[in-house]
Amino acid sequence: MALHDRSMGYELSNVEKEIACNQKYRDVGYVRHDREDGFFYLDYSPYLPNTKKEIYYTDGIRPPEGRYADVRVEDEKTIILDTSGKKWVKLRTISGWKEYDVVQIAMKQKIMDFREVIEYFTYPYRGESEEVLSIATCSCLFACSSPPVQKDTGGINSAVFGRKHQWELFRESLNVIPNEFRKLSSDIYYRISQKEKTVTKNTGEINQAIRIPENLVSDIPIVVDGVLSRNFLKDYRESLDDTAQIIRAQLLDSYIIHPENLNRIEKDILEVTYEMREQYHSGKKRNYRQNVGDAIPKLACSYARLQCSSEISREDIDMVMDLWSYMDDEVSGRYSSPMGIIKPFRLVGDSRKIYYRLCDGYPTEVFFPIREAIKVIGADPLEFQIALDSMMQEEYVLRKGDSMLLLNP
Repeated sequence: MALHDRSMGYELSNVEKEIACNQKYRDVGYVRHDREDGFFYLDYSPYLPNTKKEIYYTDGIRPPEGRYADVRVEDEKTIILDTSGKKWVKLRTISGWKEYDVVQIAMKQKIMDFREVIEYFTYPYRGESEEVLSIATCSCLFACSSPPVQKDTGGINSAVFGRKHQWELFRESLNVIPNEFRKLSSDIYYRISQKEKTVTKNTGEINQAIRIPENLVSDIPIVVDGVLSRNFLKDYRESLDDTAQIIRAQLLDSYIIHPENLNRIEKDILEVTYEMREQYHSGKKRNYRQNVGDAIPKLACSYARLQCSSEISREDIDMVMDLWSYMDDEVSGRYSSPMGIIKPFRLVGDSRKIYYRLCDGYPTEVFFPIREAIKVIGADPLEFQIALDSMMQEEYVLRKGDSMLLLNP
């Protein structure tokens, strides 16, 4: 079902439902500009247009398109559009507006608790309970995506390991992700495929789940090799379809939530990042490439979204680390080989030279402004950005917004 075709209450997100049905939000909505200057619409969300016969007008500056706004209506009148009087529209003239933060609406209590959402993702699998639950939780983190944390783009990347029929089970459970989000033009984009390809997208959230990839830098691997398929009665399958509609609506709310205040848990993130790096570079061989630089904050943000929370706790960080550690052990135990990772990381261009110059100018484990570093070492901004991306993949640095930190070697 297309997102714009939804009409049942349980198919709507909290934000859509409140704006559509609660008089408190009568003049709140997602702004869509009309072609005529001064005119605009207030939709229920980016995915659900307002079907009321009404349009707003201002002789001043319209609220920005693609944002939620609360407008102040000073006049309303009905405009007849034809001689029969059957075609009409309400013209609502405003005297002012302000941007409106809908995060608090998005975080309101849901129909399903986040543990029930995780339970839903266990449905395709039959196997040991810990293994099935771990796969389901990883699937939830992937489905919830992650806002940009330390780079311009967010999202979760996962290397998926399993036979073809197990891959199909994993892929089927992710049908809760709207088809609209599988288009590259979507701000939140998902690619779930057995084939790798370069995704050219510089903004938004990019999520990729690739079966046994060679080049994908993964935030968390997912091993489905040890599970079997479950069989269902027809009635149970239908109930799962209804549940999927509810979860899809909750996902739409979760995408609005951008967990913040990472500075408060910066030391915790750094501590756990070192744990991840130590485990990943232990004596075991891995057949996947791990993003150590910012995987922990991305996974923790996704887990916070799953819980409809704008805050990340130390418990959240420990949980995603434990989950990653479990899956990493599964990969190294089932898929290790003398070759290790198929194509090892390499610093590209002048990255190594830039890294050494940074070490000469800055101490480790202290964040410093990227713009300042470019000036201090006299690097070309474009070459520096290429080097920074390479150093993050090689786990030489962490990045947080416009700042970076050198990790201890």
